Amino acid sequence: MKAITKEKKLLQEIEHIRDLAYRHAEADYPTRVTTLEIERNALIRTRVLLDCLLAEEAMGLIIMDYVLQDSPKWTKIKYFGRVKRYRLLYDKVLAHVPPYQKLNILKDILKVPRKIEKALCRLFSLRNVFAHVYTIDYTKADQMGYDGQSIFDLDGFEKYVQDANEAVCYLLGKVKW
Repeated sequence: MKAITKEKKLLQEIEHIRDLAYRHAEADYPTRVTTLEIERNALIRTRVLLDCLLAEEAMGLIIMDYVLQDSPKWTKIKYFGRVKRYRLLYDKVLAHVPPYQKLNILKDILKVPRKIEKALCRLFSLRNVFAHVYTIDYTKADQMGYDGQSIFDLDGFEKYVQDANEAVCYLLGKVKW
């Protein structure tokens, strides 16, 4: 019963956030179609950025575990957030290593399947375009591709989600919990 109540509350909050962010609830709102397109693009962009963040964090943890595997303290703790030197390595060193470099380091640590490596490279390329290039100009949406399809088409986005889920699940499976 509590899960249903929590679910309803979350759905209400999401709808309220959506209304605040995009204000298209009224059918006669003059820019409704444009606002809906922006919302759709924002959902896709957000998913790409979140997937990249999760992949980078998982790679950082895998690298950190490999580097610290001979540390008795590291192998005994369950949470490293309170240990200054571990936070330093994670926050100040690994956080500044670009994702492609983390992937190269990861390939030195373990055998990354070619399919996962290619998916991660495509994911990071798309993230770079979204984060650094494609911020305001939505006129070139047809040029935003993923594996030969536009990321803004449902088929292209579905292909992206499948690949991203597989890559992130692979990385999370390699993290020592």
